[in-house]
Amino acid sequence: MVFQKMNGTGGANTDGEQLNHLHFADDVVLIANNARDINEMLQEVNAKGGEVGLKINAEKSKIMQTAGLPKAYILIGGVILEEVDSYVYLGKELNMRHDPQPEISRRRAAGWRKFYSIIDFLKRTARSYRSHLFNTTVLKAVTYGGETWSLTKGEGQKLAVTETAMERRILGVSLCDHIENKTLCQMSGVADVVGIKPENKIRWTGHVARLADNRWTSRIAEWYPRIENDHSAGLREDGVRTWWRWQVRTGGK
Repeated sequence: MVFQKMNGTGGANTDGEQLNHLHFADDVVLIANNARDINEMLQEVNAKGGEVGLKINAEKSKIMQTAGLPKAYILIGGVILEEVDSYVYLGKELNMRHDPQPEISRRRAAGWRKFYSIIDFLKRTARSYRSHLFNTTVLKAVTYGGETWSLTKGEGQKLAVTETAMERRILGVSLCDHIENKTLCQMSGVADVVGIKPENKIRWTGHVARLADNRWTSRIAEWYPRIENDHSAGLREDGVRTWWRWQVRTGGK
């Protein structure tokens, strides 16, 4: 209701339209090309929200901007919002560097927390139940948001190392036993985290392709953003997106 009353200030040109905000429940992202537009949008959101009893929480609100720009002084209710290099939105850490490493570390840590919460049960239950429980809890925590990842082989290997360490703990096997990782996977019965990633991408791509309501999810997935390339004439497609598309087409192979 609040955003329906806004006048459409700010935003980034995306697929021919201005994308100026994303929101899920009360988790909101405002998008603009400069600090002035963001300030105007914040004041407008705060004013429109106040009409229906809503107020922006200045302590929880953060500012992120492209690296190299001078510090942005964005105020709401007389409070200067903190500028950060990264931020966790809807459970996923975002940054302006397109660096997946922080999120990979968070996913691995989330997997370990879930793993230790059920490790006793995993050790004493039958193989079929154990694999189902592991796949639907631990692996879900590790691969959360993985449909949008564009990981290199080395980055994917970090997830595989984490899973192998968990399998050793479940089975009571040490490195001194010299059991190959492939054999460990067969013994534990759990799904291969590296194999799950492309499957999730393909499943999510199919879901988005079937959307017919013009939502931003499908529009951004089909959009070809162009960025300047100083080394050649014309424009080129963003490398991260190119890599993601290749992984979907080939199944990550």
